Amino acid sequence: YVKVKNLRVVDQNGSGDDWAGIVEIEVFGSEEATDKPPVWKLDTANKIVSGMTLGTTVASFIEGFHGADVKVTDADGKAVSGSALLGTGMKATYNGTTFQAALPGDLTGDGKTMITDVMEACKILARKSLNIEPTAVEKIAGDVNGDTSVNITDVMGLCKILAQKA
Repeated sequence: YVKVKNLRVVDQNGSGDDWAGIVEIEVFGSEEATDKPPVWKLDTANKIVSGMTLGTTVASFIEGFHGADVKVTDADGKAVSGSALLGTGMKATYNGTTFQAALPGDLTGDGKTMITDVMEACKILARKSLNIEPTAVEKIAGDVNGDTSVNITDVMGLCKILAQKA
């Protein structure tokens, strides 16, 4: 059978609009496929793509766009592909718009949680104490507990991730 549906652009709050003319077409045998790639959240106002987890490869990230032409570059503009880990700060160009990737737990852009990510989260807290708000990307990357804020609970969450690795 053939399955056709419109793709949607979704903002951080989960709302979005259908994009006319952009469709996903899948052709299957007699049974529907169950392993569809994920759909990432596109924040068009801040030009951020999120919803990915640590360990996401660039190849699986691109699959999440359902076959659309997506180019991924690192923070320096060098093309990235395949099994390389997707990291916060990498850029994805999709339908003529460039989005910056944000992965909770990865504040340094290496696609992993390391002690340097804990240090970056502490820097965010120090800036917040001076009434300097984190950037939209920092808010997503530093929010490991999902409460939409970067706070001491997130620093402890990053430490817990590191402790579980040891």
